[in-house]
Amino acid sequence: MAKRIFILFFIIFGLIRISVGQINATLVDFYDNFRRNKYEGGVAANPNIKGSPHENSEFVKGDVYTNQKQHYAGIPLRYNIFSNQMEFKNPEGEVYEITPANIIDSVIIGNSKYIHLPYLSGGRQVPSFFKVLTTQEPMLLLKMNVIFKEAEPPGGYKEAVPAAFEKVQDDMFLTMKPGEPVKFSGKKELLELFPEYKAKLEEFIKQNKTRFNKPEEVIRVMEFLYTLGN
Repeated sequence: MAKRIFILFFIIFGLIRISVGQINATLVDFYDNFRRNKYEGGVAANPNIKGSPHENSEFVKGDVYTNQKQHYAGIPLRYNIFSNQMEFKNPEGEVYEITPANIIDSVIIGNSKYIHLPYLSGGRQVPSFFKVLTTQEPMLLLKMNVIFKEAEPPGGYKEAVPAAFEKVQDDMFLTMKPGEPVKFSGKKELLELFPEYKAKLEEFIKQNKTRFNKPEEVIRVMEFLYTLGN
């Protein structure tokens, strides 16, 4: 009897391990799990609005990794910066949001990787998607920003101004704390995060005339920083 129980336990335990270890899921699984969260579009669906709330309006096939270790591949995806949501399109052409977003570990769209983490803003934790600019710790992350400007009626000598989505200055973060990106806006704040390398970083930034509103230039600073820790 004990032997049968042990064998049964082994079979059940093996099935559980197979289930937990399941990494690759099908497209059908993905659409079944998320089709209930339809994206209605809101102001983004109005053709009279100028600009775009998306990083790229076109859908690009990518991968979604969840916190439950599921991996969905070949999903048509795009990132809505304004709503801070990942959107996907099903085979029928309908657009949905991947919600709740906190189930997402990371998303790959083309050559870009995005992660979903909370950051501190105004004394509270705000969840957001970040574009990963460097993969070595501390990672350099980019939080893209888009604002919506209401339409302005004509008046006096001024013509009417249509409503528009407008790209504004991005924010940069570093993963200095586990699971919580830390924002920095320029050289001074960056140097304060790495006091042990302050002199060398300051010299590198000076020699390269680094502009902190150019992510590609900040990436080079971080790549130099990683060499200092080796």
